[in-house]
Amino acid sequence: AVTLATSKNKTIWLDIRGNHDNFDVPHIHHEQNYFKELSSQGSQGNLGSYLKIVEHNGVRLGFLAVDSTLKPGPRRPFNFVGALNRAELDHLSKLAKKSEAEADATVWFGHYPTSTIVSPQPGLRSVMNSGLIYLCGHLHNLHGMAFRMVARHKSGLREAELTDWKDNRFYRIMAFDNGVLSFKDVDYDQTPWPVVLVTWPPRSDNMAGDREPLYKLISSTHVRMLVYSQNKIMSVHISIDGSQKMECQTLNEKLYTVKWNPAMFSRGLHKMLIYVEDDFGDTRVEEHYFSLDGTQIKVPFIGQFVLLVDLIAFFQFAFAALVFVCVVPLTLCRVSFPLPVIGKSFQLISSISLFYYPLVLSPLYLTFGPWFIGEVLSNSIGIVFCWGTFVYGSYLPTATTWLYGTYHLITAHLPILIALTINLNTRFSDANTSGPKYPVYSFIKRNGPMILIVVKQAWLVYAFYLAYGIWAVILGPFRTGYLIMSILLWTLACNMDDKLILMYGERKYEKRF
Repeated sequence: AVTLATSKNKTIWLDIRGNHDNFDVPHIHHEQNYFKELSSQGSQGNLGSYLKIVEHNGVRLGFLAVDSTLKPGPRRPFNFVGALNRAELDHLSKLAKKSEAEADATVWFGHYPTSTIVSPQPGLRSVMNSGLIYLCGHLHNLHGMAFRMVARHKSGLREAELTDWKDNRFYRIMAFDNGVLSFKDVDYDQTPWPVVLVTWPPRSDNMAGDREPLYKLISSTHVRMLVYSQNKIMSVHISIDGSQKMECQTLNEKLYTVKWNPAMFSRGLHKMLIYVEDDFGDTRVEEHYFSLDGTQIKVPFIGQFVLLVDLIAFFQFAFAALVFVCVVPLTLCRVSFPLPVIGKSFQLISSISLFYYPLVLSPLYLTFGPWFIGEVLSNSIGIVFCWGTFVYGSYLPTATTWLYGTYHLITAHLPILIALTINLNTRFSDANTSGPKYPVYSFIKRNGPMILIVVKQAWLVYAFYLAYGIWAVILGPFRTGYLIMSILLWTLACNMDDKLILMYGERKYEKRF
């Protein structure tokens, strides 16, 4: 949600639905859509994308909300990405034109990063490319891997994902100063008070010269900043590049200014230190990097990658590549094609048809066959494929399946293949060795990995039962089918006659099908 503090006694709340608001919601007017009654904008009738133009101090800003939740909204886990159809994209395009005509600038915001939204051509990024910025959330901090996700697209549009408040206690403050947008993400647990946002000059990594009047910086007369604190602020000083401290002045104890000579800082990157002292005598020092010639500090790579790449296409490629890895090497080993490193290990299992065909056909099946049939919505049966879902009379491009399929092949199929290979190769080695044998060690080596895999598979089947009901278990090749296949192949590997294993092992370099 975006909160606009327009005056001391009036706050405007601009909220928009995310995937957690949309779990198991058949349509926006359904009784399970709590957003329509328990949100600020939903209770005003804004149940989808909308435009709110706010005027303050003679400046008109258009805040354009993007509702890209799936419609209908399935249960989790296949409700992770967003999607826009042609009508929704056209509606957003009309709102964007309206904002351009009536507002000085447009701030876009929504739940999903653009990298996780499916949309028809020309795409959402193209529709919003004239905006100041697109604000989003959803990805939190990637489980601690990226606390700052900010990027600038080829069109010039900035995109900034914000870590959540619920678990990580992050929030963002923004200000619009003479046509220039400044923002700062604050970790409340680390920096409760005071909070400092320098609005002039802006941070070097947040600037967008193609849509902001940055040329005004070189002729400006004052540094400006906003300072918020629960305690009374006694003084604010700044120092640039180690120079002597300069005291800031204020009229309202929020906006602080100090005269400066920007010509002294016209080249390169500069470091400003802000010293804030409160009535308890505590002093906090904030850093602010700026430049007047476009020099920028580096933005974390992971955050940029996640926002700039098409994650859906990325996981489509990853899924296809993993299917290739699961199928092709095993097939090449079966025809005795020499493969380095893995060829010798997979030669035995690939030569036994009862193992080869299930292990090759099962990942191929995931590319075209239904994964399961179950209650994708409460009291509504749906059918899920890797490329989409049919439910409630609608087709949903549930691109989460590409991510889930990638995860499945990495954590389920490949471990099964490796564990069965270890089992069979260990049995062949034991049967072919006349020296001392270690039955306990051999048993653990042959069966330990498969025990862990089967237990995990059983837990995943139970998780599918909780998510999509009993039919997803009965008619679920994706989870139940893999569990049954794992148990059968494990049983076969344990009970196959030693003479048969020796026969295949001794002939393993012969070409056959």
